[in-house]
Amino acid sequence: MFVWAKIKGTPVMWPGKIMHKGQIAAGVYINSDDSVFTVKLSEIVPFNENMSKLRQAAIDMLLKKGKLNTLQCFMDDVQWALVAQNDVLIVALGECWLRQNIDNPLKRAHYSSQRMRLAARLLVELRKLVADTGNEKHMSMWDFIKPEFFDIMAQAALEVAIPLIDDEDELKSPSNCLKLKYDILRLTNFKWSFVVKGREQNDKERKDCKTFLHLMSLEFKTKVTKLAYTVLMKRQFTKSKDIPAPSDIEVLNKHLISELSTCSLNSSKENFFHIIKFLQCRLLSYNKRRSGEIDAISLRSFLSRRKELSDVDQSLIGELSLLEKHLLESQDLMIVRGKRGKPVPVIIPDDCRKPLEFIVNAEKAGVNKHNRFLFPNSVNGAIRSYESLKNICSDLNLKNPENITSVSMRKYTSTLTQVMDLNNNQMDWLCKHLGHTKRVHKDHYQQMSGFIERVKISKLLLVQDLNLTSKLAGKKLDDISLEDLILEGSVDTSNVQNIELNEHARKRPVSD
Repeated sequence: MFVWAKIKGTPVMWPGKIMHKGQIAAGVYINSDDSVFTVKLSEIVPFNENMSKLRQAAIDMLLKKGKLNTLQCFMDDVQWALVAQNDVLIVALGECWLRQNIDNPLKRAHYSSQRMRLAARLLVELRKLVADTGNEKHMSMWDFIKPEFFDIMAQAALEVAIPLIDDEDELKSPSNCLKLKYDILRLTNFKWSFVVKGREQNDKERKDCKTFLHLMSLEFKTKVTKLAYTVLMKRQFTKSKDIPAPSDIEVLNKHLISELSTCSLNSSKENFFHIIKFLQCRLLSYNKRRSGEIDAISLRSFLSRRKELSDVDQSLIGELSLLEKHLLESQDLMIVRGKRGKPVPVIIPDDCRKPLEFIVNAEKAGVNKHNRFLFPNSVNGAIRSYESLKNICSDLNLKNPENITSVSMRKYTSTLTQVMDLNNNQMDWLCKHLGHTKRVHKDHYQQMSGFIERVKISKLLLVQDLNLTSKLAGKKLDDISLEDLILEGSVDTSNVQNIELNEHARKRPVSD
C-alpha cells in the first residue's frame, strides 16, 4: 500500500505504513521532528507480496533516486486518494503532470491531483463494470489496459462523464471524456515503458500495450469523444454568455482607484491583506489578465519591472500626444508568466505604484520571508485574485456582480473592440497583450455585438434588399448613410410611380 510522508519537508509516497519515532519496518527508517517525517531514501525497500514482478519493477523505477519526492497531491476525497495512491500507473500519471507543469509551482500540484483523481474515478468505474468476476477489488489499471478490456474502458470513460438517465446522448461532464482520452494513452505508454525497462521482458504485455494503443486510435473517437464534442457544441448554442455591464466596470474601477489612492500604508496584518485584495483586482481589471496570472506574479517579476524605455523604444517614440506622454510617464511595466509559460505584460498604473512598493516588505506583516509571490498568503502560497474580485464586487451596488470575472472582462474587451474597428497591427497588439492568438480571440472571446448585428450587418442586408449594391459600390459600410439609402432607393420608387401616373392619364377619356 502506498502512503504519504515527508522527506525534507516535501510530501512523498512509498509502500508501507507511517511509522512512529524510532520504529523500523521493511528497511524504512522514520524519525519525527515537529510532525515532519524524514525518510532515508537509501533504505526504502518496496514491498507488496500480492504485486506482480512487473509492477514491482515499475515501483522500483519510480522510487529510484527519489523521483517521487516532488509528488504533492491535495485530494479532498479519501476514496479517490486511496485508489490513486495504490495504483502504480496512476502515481506515474501524477508525476508526469507535475513534470509537465514544472514551470508553474503555484498550480502544478492541483493539476496533478485533478488528473490522478479523474484516473482513480475511471478505475472505480472499471471495477464496477466487471463486478461479476469476484476479483474486481484486486484489479488495477495495469490489469485493465489490455485489448479484451477496451470496450469496458470506453464505457467507463462515459460513466465518468456522468450520462443523464433520461437522455443517453447527454453528459453532465463531457470534458472528462476528452481529458481521459489523453490520460489513458499516457497510462498505456507508462505500462509499456515499465514492461520494456523491467528486468523480466514480457512479450505478451508489450504486444497488449501496442494493440490497446491501436484500438484507442481506431475506436475511442467514435465511441466516446465524438459524443462529448457534440454535447459541448450543443451547449454553446444555449449557454448564456453574459458580459459585464459597462456601468458596473466603471463603478468597480472608480472604487478600486479611490481605495488605493487613500489607503493607509501601515504594517498591520489586516491592512496588508486588505491592500493586496485591492491591488489584485486593480491589476486584473486594468490589464484584463487571467486570474491565475495575477496570482502567480513573483516578487522577482515586480522588482525587475521596467520603469524606463529601452533604447529601441526611445527610437520609436516620435512625437507623442499629451495623453501618450502622460501614460508613458505614469505607468510601469512588468513581464509575468502567462498561460503555458508564455511571457505576458502587466501594466502598473500610477495609483498602484506606492501600494505595490509597500507590500514588497511583507515580513513586517508577519508573512513568511521565503514566500516568493508578490501577493503572498500567510504561508508559502498566493492569495487568489478570483476570490478578491468576488468579495469586492459583492460589497458594491452593481447591476450584475456575478458577471464580473477575469474571463468575462476579457470577453468584454474583445467584444467592444469590434466597434472600434482596429487595424491588423492594433489587433496584433491587443492579442499579444491578452496572451492569445487571433483565432482564439475571435473564436472563444469575441462575441458578436448586438450593436454590430442591428446596425452594421442590417445596413449591409438593407443595401442588398433594395438592390443598391451597384450604386453604392466602392463605399465603406460606415460611409453609407440613411440619406444614401432613401435617395438611391426612392429613385426607383418615384420612377415606378411616374410611369403608373402617365399610363393612367393616357387611358382616361378627355372631358369636354
